[in-house]
Amino acid sequence: MNGLQNVMIGYDIKYRNTDGVWKYVEVKTDSGNKFYVTKNEIEFAKSHKGLYEIFFVGNEIYKIPDVDYEDKDKFRMEEQDYLVFINLVNATT
Repeated sequence: MNGLQNVMIGYDIKYRNTDGVWKYVEVKTDSGNKFYVTKNEIEFAKSHKGLYEIFFVGNEIYKIPDVDYEDKDKFRMEEQDYLVFINLVNATT
């Protein structure tokens, strides 16, 4: 799987737990208790509630089970970046 396909699926690792249940893991690095998440990762987490986890990696590894980005006690989300499309038909070089 290439990097683009990995971003498109919404998780980094898939594993089977001791009960035989498949879990999906998104690995994030610690940047002062914040990380970036893609729209696709959010949508995947929503559609796989109870099966989606985050491994938050810094000096230690924290496992955040049952990720629900709508849980305001665990997560505060801020829009920060925008994808901009430009029509270059009338642009000059």
